[in-house]
Amino acid sequence: MPATLLAWIARDPDAQVTGRGLLADAIATCRQVNELQATAVLVLDAHDGQTAEMWLGRPFGLRRLRQGGSRLWLPLAEA
Repeated sequence: MPATLLAWIARDPDAQVTGRGLLADAIATCRQVNELQATAVLVLDAHDGQTAEMWLGRPFGLRRLRQGGSRLWLPLAEA
């Protein structure tokens, strides 16, 4: 299944952008890529369990893989 792996997402503490803003931009970019090359999912490797919990659910809708851990995923096609 075609996927985009976002292996690392971080921001400089002095930056004006938020972590939510960075992830929202990454998801929007992946949705555009989906239209061009049929990428089905975005996969995100969270730094640790606490960071994974931050990205789960609303507003982004990331989901945990069945195996658990800190790897999350998001379907890119609109339901």
